[in-house]
Amino acid sequence: MNALVKKEIRLLAPGFIAGLLMVGAIWLLPEGIGLNAGVWLFLCAMLMMALGAFGREFSAGTFPMLLAQPVSRIRIWRTKTGLLAVMMALAWVAWSVSWMLNMLESGPASGLRGIEISTGLFAVAVYSGGLWTVLLFRQVTAAFWFTILAPCAIWAVIENSLSRQSREFIERTEILAFIAYGIAGFMFARWLFLRAQDAQWMGGNIRMPERCGLDCFKTGPGAQRKWRPRTALMMKEFQMHQAQFVMAGVLLLLHLGVIAIRKFGNVQKTSSFEILLESFWMLWLVIPLLIGCAAVAEERRMGTLEGQLCLPVKRRMQFGLKFFVVIVCSLVLGLEMPVLLEGTRILPDCSHSAAWYYMLSLPKDWWQNTPGISDAILNKLSWLALDLIVVGTASIAFYASSLARNTLQALAPAISGVALTSVALFFADMPEWLVRVQLWRGMMIYLVSLPVGVIVAAVLAYRNYQGVTPSWKMCRKNLIAIVVSLACVIAFTSAIYHRSWELLSPIEPAHSVPKLKPDGARIQVQSDGEHFSITALLPDGRAWLGSYILQRPNWFAGKKEEDQFYDRGKFLDGTDWLDVAFCEKEIAGIRRDGSLWISEKPGWKFQFQNSPLVRMDDGNDWKSIRTFGGTVAFLLKNDGTLWQWGVLQGGGTAIVHQLRSFTPKQMGKDADWVEIFSAYGIPAFRKSNGEVWIRRDWGYRLNEGEMYLIRDPLMESHRWKSTLVGFAQFRSFLAGVSEDGMFRELGVLRERGVEISHFSDPEWVSRDAQIGVGTDWLKALSLPGYWNKIFSLKADGTLWQWRYKNIHGDRTLYEIDTRRFLATRLSEHPDWVDISAGDELYNHLGGGFVSLAADGGLWLWRFEPDLYALGHAGALHSMLEQSRRPQFLGNIFDGVR
Repeated sequence: MNALVKKEIRLLAPGFIAGLLMVGAIWLLPEGIGLNAGVWLFLCAMLMMALGAFGREFSAGTFPMLLAQPVSRIRIWRTKTGLLAVMMALAWVAWSVSWMLNMLESGPASGLRGIEISTGLFAVAVYSGGLWTVLLFRQVTAAFWFTILAPCAIWAVIENSLSRQSREFIERTEILAFIAYGIAGFMFARWLFLRAQDAQWMGGNIRMPERCGLDCFKTGPGAQRKWRPRTALMMKEFQMHQAQFVMAGVLLLLHLGVIAIRKFGNVQKTSSFEILLESFWMLWLVIPLLIGCAAVAEERRMGTLEGQLCLPVKRRMQFGLKFFVVIVCSLVLGLEMPVLLEGTRILPDCSHSAAWYYMLSLPKDWWQNTPGISDAILNKLSWLALDLIVVGTASIAFYASSLARNTLQALAPAISGVALTSVALFFADMPEWLVRVQLWRGMMIYLVSLPVGVIVAAVLAYRNYQGVTPSWKMCRKNLIAIVVSLACVIAFTSAIYHRSWELLSPIEPAHSVPKLKPDGARIQVQSDGEHFSITALLPDGRAWLGSYILQRPNWFAGKKEEDQFYDRGKFLDGTDWLDVAFCEKEIAGIRRDGSLWISEKPGWKFQFQNSPLVRMDDGNDWKSIRTFGGTVAFLLKNDGTLWQWGVLQGGGTAIVHQLRSFTPKQMGKDADWVEIFSAYGIPAFRKSNGEVWIRRDWGYRLNEGEMYLIRDPLMESHRWKSTLVGFAQFRSFLAGVSEDGMFRELGVLRERGVEISHFSDPEWVSRDAQIGVGTDWLKALSLPGYWNKIFSLKADGTLWQWRYKNIHGDRTLYEIDTRRFLATRLSEHPDWVDISAGDELYNHLGGGFVSLAADGGLWLWRFEPDLYALGHAGALHSMLEQSRRPQFLGNIFDGVR
């Protein structure tokens, strides 16, 4: 390999390696955004390589030396263009493979041939455009824009002029046009290179056109200075970006032409040409990138940075003015211009004044409500997202410019920095999607990382700015500082999110004197959105009721409050209660004499502690009552008949939320029902012969107008103390505690993609395997939507948590291995009596359950959802992890003598 080839390889290697990294990372992107992001990454990679062939020669000032070499120009031309063609072809192949890998994750890739042809033609156009534009303008900024706009203009003309022709004819014409443009651009570039000269310009100074009335800004020999030093420096900064102003004017004319084509042209709806015209405004977002890249790097290229640092002005003032001009120019050209031209096409139903008015009118406690702020940013402050994009892009490019010698050298790290920052911001609040470890969730990472990142970047950019000649030593120091600051942010955020300070004190406070025995009382939790109620039935026939409000998680924690309708809970009058249940805001109960009772004054506006229960009918043969949310209750009589009281919600009809408005109605004619219980969080009914029937949206209808029931063989294998639906990653299984005290597995779901509501479908296969050891389990429950979280209570009063150990993160298990279940002690106290998480299919306690201690204390245990449950409604994360400490709800014996 001769010296000329080695030199060209070293020249093109940085852009080629950066391009390979960009296109090779496409297959790592999440499904759904891989194609769009992949096209943009491919565009950036091709541009960097095409412009770098001659752009680096002009930026580094080595083009005259290249022409003076004792080698024929035709040989130099063949070497440069040949190596560039090979590298761009390899990058195109890498992009195609990476894109296919990304698309195959969600199924067979469709339209692969069309995508490869279009990107291949684009690569040909960029290849030739990057050659002739740099040789013609000898300036990277102008070459950058013409390399992009020339192919877009050719495509727009063909699409608009041939809009009435067939799609096949248009595609063939575009292929021929792009091939002709590639050949013509290549030959023109060859002609320019073979006749290139390096003569000095003798035609005078080139200046921006002046306008009458601006004579006060002119300076000349002997003229009295009218400007202050800061103003002079600022005007100098604006003049340095005058190339961007010229290209912004060209882009403005093109944008006006696009608007005219959209309004008067014959554009086919939903076509790719229409999409291009609608998204043309996004080209304005490239200007902040170029302005930031040229801020410091162009000073070094022109050799003026050293002289500027010697001026009698503080360096931090020079640095601040330079960054200020970059931000102002970026906001004006990158944001205000497209908003001015497109208006509501970019920001529908939103203006700057309205947005500021809304932000200033937020309540004082706006920071406590994450959903409200999210809605405000997304719905009414959408312009803020564009502001942040523009400012962030310009800032990253400005930092990259502080490390580079010219604009082209700063372009690659700037684009890479923007891409990496975007990916980091996308995954920052849920890092498990990348590292499979729950480091944190929610907004805490942004509150920690953004200030640290801004401070570190500002300090590093200021230090880099003072270096006249950047070196690898400077880059190494910057890299070390960034890595160290990133590690500190990760460690600090994880420590705060996981409440590390709680490890310094006891997790659970001490319990008082026991008043209940294990399994000596039964509690039931029912929830309706943010409200949840608790009923506790004691062995002596007393019934305690309490209601609470679970506030939506704010940025720092979720809280609970006692419902104003209940004065910290109360015992019902009497000590002969057999069964008690909530139904919306009503209380229904059965006494031991078999009578049915209901709240005298149901509704939301009454204080229930002052509202006694009254008898519903004259019957004395009621046995049990259960509610499962909504406005319906199910009752069982001593004669074995099953009754429905109230109506099921649904159908979009108005429903009266009062049981008193209805009369219990018998369900079917069978008289062999013996039990009403919860299976999978939905109503289940057992017959005396062992048959179990559960509520479904289809199946056998007992009476006309009532719900459907379907038989469930899985529940008939044992008599269960409690049943649950457990989850192990994407696999579902059924488990429960049988009457012999064993924790057993009932069945397993073999097929993937089956929804949670598909219980008892043919995909469920019966299993009978013991989970863990021991025969002294009393109860088990799971939190629907919170994967791998199963809890159980032992006869000795200990509380345990189960987790499924998934080897190497395997998510494709078809069989659940019960040996992988690991039980750990959840509570240090051995005096727990009962646990409950509600009977709803989805847990509304914010991912938690309630436990009753022997001293009568009620405790709320809350947990964060796991990685694969983030789509669940409970995935609204607070700034901090749920506390390890259970939340004390109160003691049922408070105030009782």
